[in-house]
Amino acid sequence: MTRTQNRILWGTTATVGLLLIGASLYFGLEKADMLSSILSGFFGLISSATGIYQIVIGNSPNRPPTQSQTSGNNSINIQSGQDLNIGNGNKFGNS
Repeated sequence: MTRTQNRILWGTTATVGLLLIGASLYFGLEKADMLSSILSGFFGLISSATGIYQIVIGNSPNRPPTQSQTSGNNSINIQSGQDLNIGNGNKFGNS
């Protein structure tokens, strides 16, 4: 998670928490409890639907992972079936 995403998550969580505290003070504890029950049921349904969607469209275990590689001007791509040897005698640089 990036720093920006982390800040957005914590900011949203703090805002929702303050809104719930404000609702309990404005409506009273009884009505705020009823409102929170309705909201938690709504978010529970959304979370369940999202979880089922992720299971249905998730990556198949039989499919190999995708791979990507970017190369520079002086790079050499080496592919090996057994042992992997990189470069010239595993030495780095011109030595």
